[in-house]
Amino acid sequence: MPTELSYQRRLFEQIVRTLPNKTTWIQRYGQARGLSKSAVYDRMNGKTPISLDEAVALAEAHKVTLDGIGSAVRMGLNVPTSIKTAPEEYLTLLHRDLSALARVPRARTWSQMDDAPIIWFKMSRPLAAFKIFYWNRVMADPSQAESLYFGQSWMEASDTTALLDSCKASLRLYQSVPGVEVWSRRMFDKTIAQMEDIRDLGGMGQEAFDLLTEELHLMVGKLRHLVRSGLKASDGGGASLQVLENRTFSGGNTFCGLSDEVSYAYFDLGYPDFLRYDDYDVVAQRTDRFAILQPHLTPLSGSERNTFEFFVGLERQVKRLTSTAFLA
Repeated sequence: MPTELSYQRRLFEQIVRTLPNKTTWIQRYGQARGLSKSAVYDRMNGKTPISLDEAVALAEAHKVTLDGIGSAVRMGLNVPTSIKTAPEEYLTLLHRDLSALARVPRARTWSQMDDAPIIWFKMSRPLAAFKIFYWNRVMADPSQAESLYFGQSWMEASDTTALLDSCKASLRLYQSVPGVEVWSRRMFDKTIAQMEDIRDLGGMGQEAFDLLTEELHLMVGKLRHLVRSGLKASDGGGASLQVLENRTFSGGNTFCGLSDEVSYAYFDLGYPDFLRYDDYDVVAQRTDRFAILQPHLTPLSGSERNTFEFFVGLERQVKRLTSTAFLA
């Protein structure tokens, strides 16, 4: 990770100028988030990134601007310009990077998925549409949020369709480059919690919830096929794929692509809030970590026993959480 996020540092500099007492504010900020004084200063100095949501909340609370947040460049850093444009920016940048990567020799991808990302969910159009809906519903003005409802009309809306088509194009490019993926048996947990949240808030009916649950089970079957085929595409095509299971440490959503000519790394902070780096050294350092962690991961590719155990556990996890959500 880069040592300094300049846009973030500028944000805190603006906030400090509005404060009657900097020391008191730092103490309260740290207490509210369970952070030590040094951890607060790491955020203020741009050494530890904060999410776009927090940046926006801080800017609104202290009546300062986020000017320049989209043009922050430090060791190849990109962040979303705004909440409203984040989905388009995320998918546009990702498609551009994958297009470049797919055209060059000796390219590879590395991906760690603690929570299944948006383009990966494109194997299921309803699940990808729900991810887009959830972002819009959560980030909408409170006076407008209740009017947003997930269903067929939402999935067929022109804005949603455009984003889904972008996801599909990016997924095809991603599948054309050989790579390594790290999966977890809990990688659907957050999505199921979001489904339950939206249903309980009245943002979708039980019928839509059941549809998404069915799509999750179908997704499990597609993933099993990917592991056994050793290929990235569920239709039996795509580039070679190696899959490992993360059982021992907290993961995250990380997309990396690297070749002699192209490099990028995405750190998903919760779709579509993201950090993107294209500095070769930063990306190479990140991909090197996959090799370092590999002895602590369980290989699924090439092991029928490990594959069987993984998918039994994943299927049980999905059933348990969706059953609990239904009973709640």
